[in-house]
Amino acid sequence: MAESEEGASFAKCCVCSKSAVTKKVKCANCEKYYHTSCANKKNYIKVDDNTVICCERSLNEILNGDKDRAFCDIETDNVLKINALLINLLTSKEQIIKLQTELLQSKDNHIKDLNKKINSLEDRKTNATLSPYVETHKVNANKQQKVPKLYSEVSKHQSQPKERQVNTNARNAQIQEQVVISPIPEEIDSKNCLQTIINLNSDINTNSVHKSNKDDDDFKLVTYQKPQKKLVNTYKTKPIIGTNSSNTFSITAAPKKAWAFIGRISPSVTEINMLDHLKLITNDEEVECLKLQSKGQNLCFRVAANIKHADTLLDPNNWPEHVRVSRYNFRFAQHKRCND
Repeated sequence: MAESEEGASFAKCCVCSKSAVTKKVKCANCEKYYHTSCANKKNYIKVDDNTVICCERSLNEILNGDKDRAFCDIETDNVLKINALLINLLTSKEQIIKLQTELLQSKDNHIKDLNKKINSLEDRKTNATLSPYVETHKVNANKQQKVPKLYSEVSKHQSQPKERQVNTNARNAQIQEQVVISPIPEEIDSKNCLQTIINLNSDINTNSVHKSNKDDDDFKLVTYQKPQKKLVNTYKTKPIIGTNSSNTFSITAAPKKAWAFIGRISPSVTEINMLDHLKLITNDEEVECLKLQSKGQNLCFRVAANIKHADTLLDPNNWPEHVRVSRYNFRFAQHKRCND
């Protein structure tokens, strides 16, 4: 196939080879150009308007083309696989870097927490070591501010002058030889405080302690002793109750009764109504009822029955709703009998 010098769009027909081909019809196998009329005359296989088949490809060409295509496909697949592996590798590398960064950050946080715990433990240990010395300094400072009084100074009763002779020398020695140690400043460093206290304690002269006890002068201390009160027998003796059940005695015991206070009763209720109710619930004729004086309009009664009916009297199921029932207290002054 020869192309004209004017451009690649013009070519000679391979059948007539005379005129230039403007509307090219190309063979799909050999890539030769033809006029459309020439291709129709040769009865070439028409693929479409611009493509025909004028020849057949050789077996070698077909095999070479298939091989080339197969190699291209394999290379394409390999390239795709390599790209996928590289992408996975980069992704995994980023993940590894991210994990390592997180581990480093968490490691720094753990190190900070451990340092805080170590510092707090050291402070506690220092405070525990210093606490006895600090208490000693506080006690000595309190002693410096307030000198304890002798017993002779707080005596409440005046005694004879000869019995109140006090050895002033011993007192002066006791005041002079008290250990004076300056209190610990509030802003002192806790780590250097122990060494400071030890240095202060080392300056104390232990030979002068309790020197006042070596004074041999005779003296007397006057002390006040509160007189003891005599114990009064305040407990009561239990009464004696007879136990002999024989009938030979000329006296007998009165029947034991259970007393109850009945309050919040309607004004229309009378003592007769109350007696009838007591006989009904106790099933006993030996009952008593006494109308008491009340402050309001409601009435109240003092009732009595045999001691065996005590639980019956105090049972709320035996009384109407809102009626007040309790044990009778003979000490209450307001429980008086009505005049009417």
